[in-house]
Amino acid sequence: MEANLEVILSQKAGGMVSLRIAWEKAILYLGDSGVSDSDQLYFCRSLSSPAAILALADCISSDDSLARDSSLKNLLLSFSDESPFSVDQWVEAIEKLLLRLRNDSRRATFSRILGYIACAGEFGASRLESMPLPALVLQMYDHYGLEDRHN
Repeated sequence: MEANLEVILSQKAGGMVSLRIAWEKAILYLGDSGVSDSDQLYFCRSLSSPAAILALADCISSDDSLARDSSLKNLLLSFSDESPFSVDQWVEAIEKLLLRLRNDSRRATFSRILGYIACAGEFGASRLESMPLPALVLQMYDHYGLEDRHN
């Protein structure tokens, strides 16, 4: 593992050996799904739990529309740049939706998740009261669900 990732994993684990092992296994699984080292570093820094990393790896490995050499971070940035929401809100929305889908025993591809979040953001931006993007995404999921090809 590269030095930057070691530092992030140490910070995430906070000295807890079992948590460190969970983070390491999640990052290895993410790497096995074809994610570049730089994207692994970005998402390890950005997501808050090993469970979110595992859910991300699952949705990436099932996404045939992604080129294996494409940067997930750049794809995320291209979506967030076209919305009124910050990239931090996008990352939080991705994490919350991934974990909700996992909790509901459902799956969606990374491309589908980005499109879903973009749709929720467009809907939210057209409303009078403003809500954070993660709340909009979960509200949309709770009311309308998410169609996918995996379930």
